[in-house]
Amino acid sequence: MNKEDVAKTVIKLINSTLMDPVEIKLESRLIEDLDLDSIGFVELGTGLEDKYMIDIPDDELQKLKTVEEVVNTVLTCPTYATA
Repeated sequence: MNKEDVAKTVIKLINSTLMDPVEIKLESRLIEDLDLDSIGFVELGTGLEDKYMIDIPDDELQKLKTVEEVVNTVLTCPTYATA
């Protein structure tokens, strides 16, 4: 899992929560620039957890300010142990 691939996935997930997809950059701010609401945060978190087998608590995810912070969080989260 590399930063570029995670960034593409995060951007795709965010755009899927928006009414009108927009150009998203790593420095885009989740609330101020992208208008991500609480439901958007939940959908983003669920999508990332499913894709990467990680656990990001909702309260931790909502503290993140930019797309890059989300990407870095994904990269540093431990993955679930697979049986």
